[in-house]
Amino acid sequence: MNNENTRRLFLKNIFSQGMGLAAAAIGVSSCQSGSEDPAKPSTTPASADPCSDYSKLEKTAIKAREQLGYVQNAPSPNKKCGNCKLWLPGTPCGKCQLFKGPVPATGYCTYWAKQS
Repeated sequence: MNNENTRRLFLKNIFSQGMGLAAAAIGVSSCQSGSEDPAKPSTTPASADPCSDYSKLEKTAIKAREQLGYVQNAPSPNKKCGNCKLWLPGTPCGKCQLFKGPVPATGYCTYWAKQS
């Protein structure tokens, strides 16, 4: 089985078992205590940037983003939400098939998948 089939099976399992269970099974946590990391999404509303407004998200939805390693600014220009096959474009920002809330094209998470 190649990596692409493994990834497909993983994503299929996420959707069939529910995101909460899948996120818990992943066991990945990027939570840090202390000062806020500017690369991480803010939980406070940002009226100037609707792609940074997480005020309508529940804490569990924000936690799911963190567990998937989501950041608003991709560390690599070649791997960002805008060129991921899990990203759903929108106006002014898109969405991700893995978690709730707005997602700018410049974002990134550890489950980035190359568009075919």
